[in-house]
Amino acid sequence: MNKFKLFLKHNFINILKIEFYLFFMFILLTILFHFDNNAHQYFNNTDFPLNLNGIFALIITLFFGLFFFICLIFPFLLLLKLIFILNLKMINKKNILLLVGVALLYAGTLLSVFSLYSIKQNLNIVDKKQIK
Repeated sequence: MNKFKLFLKHNFINILKIEFYLFFMFILLTILFHFDNNAHQYFNNTDFPLNLNGIFALIITLFFGLFFFICLIFPFLLLLKLIFILNLKMINKKNILLLVGVALLYAGTLLSVFSLYSIKQNLNIVDKKQIK
């Protein structure tokens, strides 16, 4: 057994738990950002004030960029994990339950990414209507 398979066999549960917590944290931050209407105007802008709303919008903008790429790559990683589980014969209820939980949180992360994208698009439409 090579080192990579050995590493996966020993740390598979920890990797899934880290993914679970990261996706949950991003969804929670997106929900908090959704209710902070004052910070919406600073989202995805390079000029933001150094107050709580501006810094929160900067953090959410950075997470938005990071998780946008994670959303593109993660389905392939999930498929590889399924192949490794079957290959290493690590099928048990805990692994399957964690994989299903991570997959559900991935779907929530997709919704969060697109809701953040729609916040900025909605602000652009409102600004154009106010100019006319």
